[in-house]
Amino acid sequence: MASHRLLVSLFVALWGIVFSLSVSALDISTSEDQQIDYSEIYYFFDDQDLSAGDVLNLYDELPWQQATSILLDPPRSQHPAWVAVNLHNDSDVAAYRLLELRWSNYREVSFYQKDGVSGELLEFRAGLTRDPETRYRHNASTLFPVILEGNESVTLLLKTRTTYNYLLPLFLWNEEAYTDYQLHFHSIYAFLFGILAVMFLYNLSLWMFTRDRMYFMYSMYLASIILFILAKTGLGDHLLWGDFSWFRLHAYGIGAMLGFVTATLFMRYFLDLKKEGGWPLHMNTLLLVYWLVSLVIYSTGFSIELLHTEAMSMFSTMCSLITAVYLAWKGSRSATIFAVAWSMIVIGTFIYVLMLRGVLPFNNITEYTQTIGFVIEIVLLSFALAERINSERNLREKAQYELLQVQKEHSLNLERRVAERTHELQITTQELKRANRDLQTLSITDALTNLYNRRYFDQVLQKEIYRSHRQQQQLALILLDIDHFKSFNDQYGHLTGDQCLVKVSAMMKEFFSRDFDCVARYGGEEFAIILPGLDRHSAGEKAECLRQKITEIVIRYNGLPLNVSASIGVVSLIAEPDTLPKTVTNMADEALYAAKGAGRNCVKVFPPE
Repeated sequence: MASHRLLVSLFVALWGIVFSLSVSALDISTSEDQQIDYSEIYYFFDDQDLSAGDVLNLYDELPWQQATSILLDPPRSQHPAWVAVNLHNDSDVAAYRLLELRWSNYREVSFYQKDGVSGELLEFRAGLTRDPETRYRHNASTLFPVILEGNESVTLLLKTRTTYNYLLPLFLWNEEAYTDYQLHFHSIYAFLFGILAVMFLYNLSLWMFTRDRMYFMYSMYLASIILFILAKTGLGDHLLWGDFSWFRLHAYGIGAMLGFVTATLFMRYFLDLKKEGGWPLHMNTLLLVYWLVSLVIYSTGFSIELLHTEAMSMFSTMCSLITAVYLAWKGSRSATIFAVAWSMIVIGTFIYVLMLRGVLPFNNITEYTQTIGFVIEIVLLSFALAERINSERNLREKAQYELLQVQKEHSLNLERRVAERTHELQITTQELKRANRDLQTLSITDALTNLYNRRYFDQVLQKEIYRSHRQQQQLALILLDIDHFKSFNDQYGHLTGDQCLVKVSAMMKEFFSRDFDCVARYGGEEFAIILPGLDRHSAGEKAECLRQKITEIVIRYNGLPLNVSASIGVVSLIAEPDTLPKTVTNMADEALYAAKGAGRNCVKVFPPE
């Protein structure tokens, strides 16, 4: 009963603090603080890379849309979003305000306002890609100064870019009111993090005492929740990892995915799903694999949008709740407690996701419900874990005694079997390593010519374009097409045609002997050669030598000698930041077609004359 009263008191205290933060919409000339209504926000997605000056000059011609919710439409875009807010100071006295963007996942945010006196365009930059010392004010939220002279009207411009949802919870604050809000904000999270830290240390100490990995996984789950909340609120960037650019950009996604990984593992141990088996175990395993793979892919720079993590977060929480309810229905007391605790997360996450999707408004309820759900769930599960200590200790002592007797009787047999198994595993491991090396080679090699295949060529070309741009080094590409090969194939047969391809390939492999040259079969009778470091002139000479070498090849058909020739296209360039592999191959292909148009058996360098 004492624990239930503690939970009720905790719940009431948390919601009391949340509702104390409510803000109301007030006019800028008279208010101390206000959330900007959606109807006052206009936006468009910029696919022309406009500057702030361009936007102001073309303001009436641009495709502005009026926001209908906190979420822009479309919610995600590869283009930056320009946001405009029109403000007016109805008083005769100059007004100073702070514009707050309370969504910490913008990679770039640029703020523009025309100075009412000088007419100069003021600019401030913020976002996760900006170091803390370059921002107007290093804070958990994004802040910009707004100054309006008496009876002045201004248009504030924000240029935003994010890989997450385009959310626009915008607030205007009086400096004093914002200071009061910050005091409440930090008080809430100091209280919440205090609870989370106590639970983390408590369960970590249980793990150290009992060595039960269930407590360890629960401690890791608590740590991931702390990381997620720090990233979601911007407090982590503000207080902890602001100087680490890579982690600033990825902390939110990593925190969310780690939360699902550790929650899935904790559920696996807490509900003993391995013993239960069946679909609950399989579902848990599938979710675990998904979140682990997503975490690894996201950490390597993959777009979070393509991983569908937002939809999967709801799917995962519902699957976990269904599993717990099912096991509770079967009579598991642990599952009953877990279902009650997890329902707090389901409710909080559901409300939070609906807010992210623009279905629910951005307010103190939608902003803090998920965090409060975390705290209640954690307290409930911690009580449940503590109650299991005594019963588990008795069971463990009994099992240890029985196991000790078995170990004494079978220790010799076990050692022998372990040694045999270890030897077998070593042999199997060596065989697998050899097989993996063979498979790797086969996956990048053309079976007929023993050259690299098209897939490997595409990978190398992408890397060399990046290296060329980074080092400002020439990169040459040669495309080669055996002349009249189809007629040759039809007249002399496919075996003779294959012999021709093999001889040409062997000659090219010997001719281009540098370790970093890449000779590949591009398709059919076409070949491609990547030559890093060669300029236009050197690449053309190399191609001409290659052409002459090919004319020296003789193919025997029924005792008769057959000659071979080839048309060659060459391009050499220093890659730009936006240079694409297709651009480079198109240039070389254009030169190749010029060589064919010039009568074949010749070399043309892009741009062809």
